[in-house]
Amino acid sequence: MLNDLLLWIEKNLEAPLNLQILSDKSGYSKWYLQRLFKKITGYSLAAYTRKRRLTRAAEELRRSDIAISDIAQKYQFDDQSALCRSFKRNFAITPSAYRRLPVRTDFGLQPALSLRNNPRRQASNRFGESDG
Repeated sequence: MLNDLLLWIEKNLEAPLNLQILSDKSGYSKWYLQRLFKKITGYSLAAYTRKRRLTRAAEELRRSDIAISDIAQKYQFDDQSALCRSFKRNFAITPSAYRRLPVRTDFGLQPALSLRNNPRRQASNRFGESDG
């Protein structure tokens, strides 16, 4: 079940995503979904979604000339300055400086999670649910 949600999140990073939307998609209550997601993945839903959006933004900065403000809008940041603040917190560099780096760096990038073959998944699940 959570693997389906992770795949859905990945396909919808450019769309508005909030706890209510994710809860509705999963069929779990907001409270339960947050606890389950954190227990299984080690991330809060908000942190994971933000890190995936920042990773996509970083990838786009490296492979395109799209304006930073357009990338911010695409990945649901309030504005360019919100993306810049979040980007700098995550990567310790501004988006424009990241774009100019001569060598590609993976530092701070969050790969998409999959619960298939995930060692955390094998830990006992006190929620009593199948998480894949």
